[in-house]
Amino acid sequence: MESKQEEVAPVWVEDVQAGGYQQGFCFYNDLYAADLAKGKGRAAVKVDVYPSSAMVPRERKEYEGDKVFRANSASLQEANDMTALTYLEEPNMLRCLHGRYDKDKIYTSIAGVLVAVNPFRNLGIYTRDVMQQYRGERRLDLLDPHVFRVAERAYQNLVQKRENQSMICCGESGSGKTESTKMLMRYLANVKLLGDSAAAAAPADGQPLVSKVEQQVLQANPMLEAFGNARTLMNDNSSRFAKFTKLFVSNDEHRIVGAHTETYLLEKSRVVNPPKGTRNFHVFYQLCAGDWAQKLGLPSAAEFRYLAAGECLTLRNVKDSDRWTELRECMTTMNLTEDEQLGLFNVIAAVMYLGNVQFQDGTGADADADDSKSNSPSLSPESEQAIERAASFLNVETATLRKRLLTRSITVARETIQKKMGAEEAVANRDAIAKALYNALFNWVVTKINQVLFQGETSEEHVRWIGILDVFGFECFELNSFEQFCINFANEKLQNFFNGHILKSEQEQYRREGIFWTPINIPDNSDVIQLIVSKPSGILCLLDSACIVPRGSAATFHSNLFTMHKGHARLIEARPPKATAGKGRRAGGGGGGGAGSSRRQAKYYGFTVRHYAGNVTYDAEHFRSKNTDSTHPDTVRMFWSSESVLVKALFVEQMAEIDDASNQGARFQSVGTTFS
Repeated sequence: MESKQEEVAPVWVEDVQAGGYQQGFCFYNDLYAADLAKGKGRAAVKVDVYPSSAMVPRERKEYEGDKVFRANSASLQEANDMTALTYLEEPNMLRCLHGRYDKDKIYTSIAGVLVAVNPFRNLGIYTRDVMQQYRGERRLDLLDPHVFRVAERAYQNLVQKRENQSMICCGESGSGKTESTKMLMRYLANVKLLGDSAAAAAPADGQPLVSKVEQQVLQANPMLEAFGNARTLMNDNSSRFAKFTKLFVSNDEHRIVGAHTETYLLEKSRVVNPPKGTRNFHVFYQLCAGDWAQKLGLPSAAEFRYLAAGECLTLRNVKDSDRWTELRECMTTMNLTEDEQLGLFNVIAAVMYLGNVQFQDGTGADADADDSKSNSPSLSPESEQAIERAASFLNVETATLRKRLLTRSITVARETIQKKMGAEEAVANRDAIAKALYNALFNWVVTKINQVLFQGETSEEHVRWIGILDVFGFECFELNSFEQFCINFANEKLQNFFNGHILKSEQEQYRREGIFWTPINIPDNSDVIQLIVSKPSGILCLLDSACIVPRGSAATFHSNLFTMHKGHARLIEARPPKATAGKGRRAGGGGGGGAGSSRRQAKYYGFTVRHYAGNVTYDAEHFRSKNTDSTHPDTVRMFWSSESVLVKALFVEQMAEIDDASNQGARFQSVGTTFS
């Protein structure tokens, strides 16, 4: 057959059933016709694809032209920079990453972006010798892609251009963000020494000597991980908060002289409701496994409801007792006194005991003769013991804590009265107290770290900084709340930045240089960003309004949302889910539904946003409370009554706001607005 004499081209074809791509071959004439069809916005051309270059007719399959993609030559398929690929469609990029990964090359560049594929094993590529290969190298592009290369380029730009630098670590749970961030910081903490002859005098274990400040910068990571990381379904050490760390570099010696960390969106819902198969924050289990458990009279982690709820008490290949020892050493390095550490772990113990307080409808030791009429909850003897232990650790009166768990104050006609709560409301109140306490403690730890790491001058006359943003990847669970909404909004903006500054700029360069390639249709997600942030009708603005107005509610927010954006292509009114379990199609952590999220609501306030990565349905029931992030005044006053210096310190700012309530509305600043 004469057709067999025609030239053939390697291609990728989309396999819809398998959910991926298969490699094949087709005649150039067919492929050229398909390219023309794509260029004219149609894909009616049929393409014969063969499984091998032998082009045996009986093995051919017919595909629509838009399902067929030109493949790169073998010499380019494993390029260390994907901008060197002739064809940049998805199958070609996946083939490049896969080929390099099979050869333990986990890093691949896309211009100024570094793509890392987690190997889940030690490849020995982070030693001092590897660091030294990148230090001071002027032609970094000639070296293999590496996280150290990114750090070195940022350092060189800061020194040479005298401009602040920023790096972003973004990806789904388990992709290696936490480790990548630590490696960036480790390299920068050692960068000055790597460029000096003193590096040869480093210890035999391969770890360079660093100054005390640089050592403290590194030691801050284990502390933040203990209080902010947890085991999820995809990752044993997943960061459940976002952070932006500035490493301050002196203008004279060009070495790190301090650091400052800002944190965002701690997953507080995990404190009271870790999803099945996951754990609460590491510090709880480390305390129970450490030598201070006996000192504080704590039982095993299995005895605490907040810890056992996830049905996962241990980690693979990691001992909590070892991590406890490391945490204590880090705290000493960070100049935390013994009294501060004791006060800190007393608060951790109090949170655990709060979770053991259980309520049931009916009368009991805490109910008077009329309580049965108001359905006031009773406390079991075990719950009474838990309250006593929690009150002891918090250094507050047991009666004060019990009262706060069972009642709340309300103002009626300018008169404040105590209202007894039902069992369901008491559970939500207990969880809110525990979350507020842990969140305040986490913020105190971050503040303490910042105070220790840098107390010098931050003006550009003295220092420049290199920033590292470690942020969640896109999240979609069966139950998605305000945390997932903010996380996915951040990823929308990152994707928009990537599209505009990387992919579009590379294609513009191709045009200028006259390089032949099939243009990539880059989706524009600007409309979904505007849906969220536009004023005055964006989702965040409407949410703020629902938080401020006197009778604002989830219902008014939901109604206004679809009134203002009726027919918006990116917004869909959602139906109630069939189940509210914490499973998701990308399991990165918990759904974060908050108190009462495990039960079906009487009214569902759901909406679906068409994100760049797919549709996500959000339950707006708890959006308002999470957006204001306020603690009930009764709770603040209770903690303020504590005789513990640390506990009082955790709520100084909130107590000041209560005392100055007349200006509270004017100072309102929502979590969503701050995050955006």
